[in-house]
Amino acid sequence: MNEVSGVLPVSPGAEHAWPELLCAADPWAGDEMLGEGEPDDGFFPMYRGVLEGRLPWEAAAAAAIRLGLDGPLKHDRRPPRAAPVPIDDALLAELAADVVPDLGMLAPDRVLGPWADERLPPRLLALASAVMALSPLIPPSVRPVARALRAKRPRRSVEERAALRAVMTAPPMVWTAQGPQLPLDERYAIGVALPAPAVVARVVPGMGLAMALPLPRVPDAAVLFRRMLLEYHRLRRYEPRLTWEDVLRERGEVLYRTACEWCWVHAREEVLPCWSSWA
Repeated sequence: MNEVSGVLPVSPGAEHAWPELLCAADPWAGDEMLGEGEPDDGFFPMYRGVLEGRLPWEAAAAAAIRLGLDGPLKHDRRPPRAAPVPIDDALLAELAADVVPDLGMLAPDRVLGPWADERLPPRLLALASAVMALSPLIPPSVRPVARALRAKRPRRSVEERAALRAVMTAPPMVWTAQGPQLPLDERYAIGVALPAPAVVARVVPGMGLAMALPLPRVPDAAVLFRRMLLEYHRLRRYEPRLTWEDVLRERGEVLYRTACEWCWVHAREEVLPCWSSWA
């Protein structure tokens, strides 16, 4: 994983775009519905058709097989980095907002999905911005936090920069008391105390949970895996060397949003009390 740039290209016009509904069937989706810069290999129409509900999931799976993208998941065998100091969500959100001023409007939809339209605790809004701080948002595909890492003014301490890199390289995951709910290399399957039955978070050695979103119920792992596998196939068309953990890092907001959407359908009355008591 390149800590500065992602794989998925971001349109040069994105910084000056007027907000509009990209997909009525998936109104909280972000730039994944634009299709700009997509290879002309027939995958993206299947991808978008699935997300819009016009095509079955098998359509995208068949396109992935045709392109040779199927097969066992490729995992990241590099060890995780440890954080010498803690980094909180508010700092990540602040660093990102410095370079993406409208992040506070963009992030809730992209991370929380249908919950973005509810009255939410400020801590949760900061979490959404923190999650998006680690996704490629700045053309051509730069992560907002990467700008902070490279900035000379203000220059972050050596410890803070090391901690930011550790957070960036920890893959997001849905955690329960039984461990990760999706495939994950054993090096990253780190046990940690959880504030709820399920938590979407990055687990960072030396720091614990980062960007922790508690959930009152455990989302269906098959639903989460199916959605993230779609992103895995999509991104590996750009870079076949990408690992499963790389895709989780680059498209972490999709994992958060999918978990939130599942809770919207299956546990709507339980979510806001869970978040309010945690925040």
